[in-house]
Formats: sequence, structure tokens, C-alpha cells
Amino acid sequence: MSGAAIATVRKPVTKTNGDRHSLFDDGVLIDLEISYWRGGKALCPQDINLSPEELPAIFSLGRKLLVPKSTIKTFRNLENKSRYALDNMSFSFPLGGGNFVPYSSLPLVVRALDDIESQFAKASTNFLNNYDKYRAEIIATYSDHQEALERGVPDAEALARRFKYHYSLYEVALPRKLKVRAMTRQKAIRVASARLKVLEQAETTAKAKLETQLDGFLNTAALKLRDGVTQVVKKIQEKITNGEIVTKTTTDSLRRAIEQFRSLNFMGDNEVEDELARLERTIPDSAEEYRKEEVAREFDSALVQTMAAINVSDLTKVTGEYRRKIRY
Repeated sequence: MSGAAIATVRKPVTKTNGDRHSLFDDGVLIDLEISYWRGGKALCPQDINLSPEELPAIFSLGRKLLVPKSTIKTFRNLENKSRYALDNMSFSFPLGGGNFVPYSSLPLVVRALDDIESQFAKASTNFLNNYDKYRAEIIATYSDHQEALERGVPDAEALARRFKYHYSLYEVALPRKLKVRAMTRQKAIRVASARLKVLEQAETTAKAKLETQLDGFLNTAALKLRDGVTQVVKKIQEKITNGEIVTKTTTDSLRRAIEQFRSLNFMGDNEVEDELARLERTIPDSAEEYRKEEVAREFDSALVQTMAAINVSDLTKVTGEYRRKIRY
């Protein structure tokens, strides 16, 4: 029903300046798979007192609920919670359908997913143990449709296989240079040579496409990283401009945003990270502290300086330097 699979994944490595390394020296991909019974089944004509011949070809029937809707809501909420936890601490990756998680944030992600997995397992067990009860409840509520509600109902054993919570940690094996096996006969060598040209052309095209996709990934990841913290800073500046109180809740959200930036900063956006560290030192610990004129002035000024520094900092320099450092 659930579980995590860990493929052969390299541990983060430390390299000296000038060494080229793989993108997967800095992080790993996670693929999250969640499935559960949706609590319903497709309607058939008999469910609405029609024969198959009476249903016009232009009509398509919907679904019928076989258990109360509230009993399935828990699984939808856990799925949304899981995907938010993963998306919030990772970057969508263009290859393989997974999310790229920097090693610095991996423990947080795994801990969050493991915790939700445990909740999912408990909820699944509870649902299956009470399945007959839920079926009786919906039949009692809609007794006029009892025949339709009892038609095609899956048994609990079959349903158990529909509940699954699983995530995998893996890397994508990026294409390496293609080789053709040596042949002894002259004709075979000519054929191999012709095939090699085709393969080399295909490799060149595939490599160019791959590099475009990965360059796009780096640019998107860098923008997402900066955007996460700038949105929080802007909201705080708006509060201050509107004369609203800067509460501890407000400043805690800024601290979380800064910590998240550190955890996800696998490309080394150091100028912004250093600026955020300076801002962090000025964050007041409470609304009462912010009411002190000197504290407020220092914090407000730091917010302005941070936004200015982020706006003038060259993002293409960050992605370009990282791009030159890694090998595809």
C-alpha cells in the first residue's frame, strides 16, 4: 500500500574549484506516486432506470458515489499536502517527470513525506476497517437508490490494492557518447560506419535538446528561488507602507523564506544569500521590538536594500557559472 524506494543515488560530494561535476552531485530527483479509491463508480443506464438502448449515443453518464464523500476527502487532503511539501522544497525537473531536490533540503522533504505516508497508512486502514459501515450509511441516506448503490460494488480486499503512497529517489542517466562495436568484415564496417553517422547526428540533436531543457530548468529554478523570498519581502513592505502592524507572524514568515532560500540554493546564488543574511540580522523578534524607532528604521532600510540588491544582481551570471561548472 505504501513505501519509499531509493535507487542508487550518489551522496553529495565536495569538489575543488575548477572541477566539473554532475547536476546530481548537488541533488536528487524524487517521484511521488499517490493513489486511492475515489469512492465512486461509473453510472450505467440501469442505475437511472434506462436500458442501454434508451440512452442516446450523444449522452455520456457520470459517476455515482458508493460511500459518503467525506470519507474520501482525507486522502485528497493528504495528497495535496504531500505535493505541496515536495513542490515547496524542490524544483520541477524537465526529464523523468520528477522534482529536483537539493541535498541540503532532502532531509526536510523526506521527513515530511514519511510523516504524511504514516498518516496515509492509518487513514487507509481506518477506511477499510469501516468500509461496510460507510456503505450502510450511504444506502440508508439514499434508500430510494439502493439497487443502483449496490450494483458493481468492489469488496474491501480489492479496494486495499487501490491505496498506494510511494516515492522514489533517483537520478537520470544523461546520454553519453554512442559507440559502435568493431566488426571484422569490410561490408559490416561500411554498414557500421553509415549507422554511426546516423547515430552521431541523432546524438547531436538529442544533446542540443537536452541542454536546452536543462538550461531552462536552471533558469526557472533560479527565478523560483529568488521569487519566493522577494514576494515575502514585498508583502512586508506593503504592510509597512499601509501602516499595518509588523507582527511576529509576519517576521517568522520572512525567516522561513530566508531559510528556504539557503536550503534550495544549490546553484550558489551567493550575492543574494549574503544580502538575506544581513537582512536576517535586522529582523525584530516581536511587534513590541519593532515599535522601537531605531529597530524599525534599521529593518525597513534593510528591506529596501535587499530588494535593490536582488534587482541589480545578475541572475544570468549565477546560472551561467553553474552551467559551466557542471557536465551533462
